[in-house]
Amino acid sequence: MHKTARLNVRLIGTPQVFVGEIPLSLKHLKSRALLFYLAATGQSHTREHLTTLLWDESGQSEAYHSLRSSLYHLRKALQEVKAEEALISDGELLSLDPAYYECDVIEFHRLLAQGTEQALTQAVALNKGSLLQGFSVPAAPVFEDWMQAESARLNHASLDVLNRLAIWAESREAWMDAIRHAQQILQIDPLAENTQQRLMRLYLRQGEVGVALRQYHQFENRLREELGILPSPETKALYEEILRQQGSPISSTTSTGRTTHQSNLLPFVGRDDLLHELSMISEEAKAGHGVTIVIQGEGGIGKTRLLNEFSSRLISSPVPWIILRGACSPFDDLLSHGPFIEALQYGPSEDLNELLTESDSSVPDARGRFFWRVLQPSVP
Repeated sequence: MHKTARLNVRLIGTPQVFVGEIPLSLKHLKSRALLFYLAATGQSHTREHLTTLLWDESGQSEAYHSLRSSLYHLRKALQEVKAEEALISDGELLSLDPAYYECDVIEFHRLLAQGTEQALTQAVALNKGSLLQGFSVPAAPVFEDWMQAESARLNHASLDVLNRLAIWAESREAWMDAIRHAQQILQIDPLAENTQQRLMRLYLRQGEVGVALRQYHQFENRLREELGILPSPETKALYEEILRQQGSPISSTTSTGRTTHQSNLLPFVGRDDLLHELSMISEEAKAGHGVTIVIQGEGGIGKTRLLNEFSSRLISSPVPWIILRGACSPFDDLLSHGPFIEALQYGPSEDLNELLTESDSSVPDARGRFFWRVLQPSVP
């Protein structure tokens, strides 16, 4: 007699069922729905309940016949992978034997019940999308209602867990972890304004002023497109505060490219020769000769301070310059020219935004259009 194999049922996200490395082949739609329901609930159910779940619009005799047919297809599929003992039929009751299957939904709730940070971290790692993502049984409205309700319950529990994890991360100043949890919350509920504010503040904690600004603009655009409204006054006020930080002449960039806010800086000495050289180069730029300068060196030697001092002089000159700042970021999911988009999009001149919105139809791709718009004014 062979040993019964163990089913691995994954229902959060795209549903998958495996026996070891072998996927369960079960094409019959309502047989799969029956398996998923038994696995997710982890309980015994009467045949009458299951017929109502999947065949409530059929007559009783026809519904019971359809249930027997679905059970036949399910048993046959389980027999092919030597897992037939996983299905228990006890008179009017049907269930899956916990000894012969595991399910991510059951595991999720088990970890939630433990309540420790480690267990909750493992629980949110199981959340790979909505329940039974992409799966539907249109001819079974009761099953569809259960699926939507259970998916909402899982999402609500996930949001609660992620909020708790974010609070714990913030309490120990683990800002990267807190950012990750806030991002996960927004994957589930992208219009959660409190979380949008929290994420913007967390980016500031990391010195990511530009990324915080971009987060606001993405949220603002989404609200306008989906609901036709604007962010709340509190979110707008936070955005304006970030703008003030970005425009401060005492902000600096670390060796990793992050902008931080500093005060009470020591006197700037020993760099007059470099400042003079930069001033001479700036005169060439004013004469219409564009130039690119690369300042490199080990972290902590004063590259950022040099640039801040030079920028302050340009801003306070008789004909003030427009200073744009853009930075690479570990949180940036844009293309390689993301720092240029950031500098132009959040610069002080509205005219600069036209570089991002206007395009030439002869340049087919978005990246090409962007650079065409930036370089076009300098073309004779």
